[in-house]
Amino acid sequence: LPINIPSVFNPAQIDELKRLSEASIPRDMPPEQMNSSDMQKTLTTVPEGEAVVRRMIELFCEAGCLGMAQKLLKGEAAFLLPQCAYRYHQPQTYNSHLPFHLDAAFLGADAMSLTFWVPLVDVGETAPSLTFLRPEIDSRRFVEAWVERARTGKMPYFDGKEIAEVYGEPAESLFVSPVLPAGSVSIFHHMTPHATQAMPEGGSYRIS
Repeated sequence: LPINIPSVFNPAQIDELKRLSEASIPRDMPPEQMNSSDMQKTLTTVPEGEAVVRRMIELFCEAGCLGMAQKLLKGEAAFLLPQCAYRYHQPQTYNSHLPFHLDAAFLGADAMSLTFWVPLVDVGETAPSLTFLRPEIDSRRFVEAWVERARTGKMPYFDGKEIAEVYGEPAESLFVSPVLPAGSVSIFHHMTPHATQAMPEGGSYRIS
């Protein structure tokens, strides 16, 4: 992992997901928080929120994502609504960029969970993709450093320079950022190090 699958969602599904994502934002959410929301908030704070969430889940199932999850998990799968997030990156800003982290920080580490990351615009060249450790890099060294930082009470986030120090190698030799068309899926588990791709001047608008 990650597994990158191009063009899982067709253009009509992408357009519908964009519309539903915009409809999912709680109306009373402060502007500075509007870069991210989740299905649980949509259910409880948005008019017709249940219909919005139901349709988004239906689209994931129609595109085959549930089947992929069941195959990878070798069993049943469930959507964790508080963690099903819609992310917005405004152009030419770094405010919503996340440094390197593990989703285990909020998903927990006691059971396998999978993230299906779906960019709704083309990413990796002008809009930011995600950045991962290269497949040949042993991620356990990062996980050990992440656990140690979390144990000391510090926020378990790392920038590229700090990861380079962990591995004793130049940052540019450690990372890869997949170039993906809109509607693709990047699948990774809760212990996969990743970050928002750093783009010149913050990159262009992205919704995922």
